[in-house]
Amino acid sequence: MTAATNPILAGFFPDPSICRVGKAFYLVNSTFEFLPGLPVHRSTDLAHWELVGHAIDRDTRLDLAPVAASGGLYAPTIRHHNGRFWIACTLVGDGGGHFLLSAQDAAGPWSDPVWVRGTRGIDPTIFFEDDDMWIAGCRLVDPGEYQGQTEIWLSRVDPDSGSLLGSEHVLWTGAVRGAVWSEGPHLYRIGQWYYLLTAEGGTEQNHSVVVARSRNLTGPYEGCPRNPVFSHRTLGSTAHVQRVGHADLVQRTDGTWWAVMLGVRTIEGRHILGRETFLTPVAWEDDWPVFNPGHGRLGLLVPLGGLGESAGRAQPAARFGFNQEWLSLRAPASFAIVGDDDLVVAPAQVTLRDASTPSFLGRRLADHEVMIEVALDIPAAGVGAIEAGLALYQSPAFHLSFAVERIQHGWTARARECRDGAVVDLGASPVFDAEVKEVTLRARVAGSTVDFELVAGIGNERVVARATTSVLSTEVAGGFVGTVVGPYAVALAAGDAPDVRFTAFRYEPAGVAQCWPE
Repeated sequence: MTAATNPILAGFFPDPSICRVGKAFYLVNSTFEFLPGLPVHRSTDLAHWELVGHAIDRDTRLDLAPVAASGGLYAPTIRHHNGRFWIACTLVGDGGGHFLLSAQDAAGPWSDPVWVRGTRGIDPTIFFEDDDMWIAGCRLVDPGEYQGQTEIWLSRVDPDSGSLLGSEHVLWTGAVRGAVWSEGPHLYRIGQWYYLLTAEGGTEQNHSVVVARSRNLTGPYEGCPRNPVFSHRTLGSTAHVQRVGHADLVQRTDGTWWAVMLGVRTIEGRHILGRETFLTPVAWEDDWPVFNPGHGRLGLLVPLGGLGESAGRAQPAARFGFNQEWLSLRAPASFAIVGDDDLVVAPAQVTLRDASTPSFLGRRLADHEVMIEVALDIPAAGVGAIEAGLALYQSPAFHLSFAVERIQHGWTARARECRDGAVVDLGASPVFDAEVKEVTLRARVAGSTVDFELVAGIGNERVVARATTSVLSTEVAGGFVGTVVGPYAVALAAGDAPDVRFTAFRYEPAGVAQCWPE
């Protein structure tokens, strides 16, 4: 029997939305301040997922420069109608709002944004009925009965102009009185019912899935008597998978129903990987959805039926070299792939602490136990003051770095922690051998700790510092993103700085993905 392994997308892949076209499934996620934005994955079995493109693949489509940490691209919805893919999303930041994108092919090219003006809030979804497009979203009630009360609104929209058409309808203000942030809405027509699926409780410990239904698209909607219909909130703070919610439904060609949703995997009460994408089966009883019937919580292995071997992410994947997906902050970083897969980075006078675009490229941290390393050429003597190495990045105010730096006459390897904007040196070691032309900077992540190791010449390998990964956790750093890791370079003074050549990148998980009790 084929089975998927949870999470089906590991690492920083929050707010999943899914649709099916023929026998293929397409899934999109939030990316906040990172580019390229809104990754689109494709699968034919719900277990193996291939990145086919990004809906925001260049900074000219949207201006992310002014967005704060954990601002930017929030909670997209993907749908397909009359031969065309559609994405609705919110840009959170100055000049932002809801917008629509469309494409003939999920791999792109995607259209420029069509802004939906006259709306506010976050988490738009789209729904098609006949030739009408409807858009719904979440916004704070003004004035609300309590802080954090939200409502789900609905309106017809012209997809070409973004203009709202006709009357607006308020569909929902939450299943539980006093619950905050009824958000992430999705609408479906199943049989004779219209269903409204939302998240509730905030995307933290009380996150949950709730559902309501109506005979009419515009309401009134009645809540399921079992609301919330899915959550891990009752498992307590020791559960390995927590904060489960923000679900979207899809039907397979065999008639079975499935849900994707976000959740986090914790280590010692914290999570550093960000919110990840999980899968679970859905059954229908009395015209209401039942998530993972008989279990009521997410499982590590998700039986998909049929014949074949277990699929999905049972064994973590190693990554080598620079020819892979890289993320940058707010705008494309200045780099080039040259020669035998070397990465050449042009250092900017922008540090990791700046809410701007440093010369940094990251990939999602997807494992709690992993070895990450970069190798780089030591620039020739006489160059300007520069710093180059490996970063484990959560936000400008919370990150770890391990780099070689040249100040005046020598090269030193130094590990640093930035916690709430304050930088602390964790340890340093001179690069002793003047003949060394290349160094390797290594981070060994083991749950709550990370060791920084320097390799400078044959037989010259040493641990420079040990740090705690708590600084990378959402519980400490806040925000909505996960950890990204990769090479960076900084020009430490004004004037010309030499390009930095990184000659190797390795990302090697240690063993199998961490599981949890069935």
